[in-house]
Amino acid sequence: MKLGATGEFPRGKLSQGDEGELQLAILVRDNTVVIEFGKSVAWLGLDADGAIEFANLILAHANEIKSR
Repeated sequence: MKLGATGEFPRGKLSQGDEGELQLAILVRDNTVVIEFGKSVAWLGLDADGAIEFANLILAHANEIKSR
């Protein structure tokens, strides 16, 4: 999977600084939850479903580390 900007604006441009959709990865490395954005990111905007999915993935990986 290629990380970083996709060049798409699936929900339209939210502000002047909006650089569009971002492909990211959430993973565990060395007992640490890591979020890789593929580029420098000043802010991240998510709709309700995306925010819930993002939070659930972080929690799932954190729980994975705790259960080791």
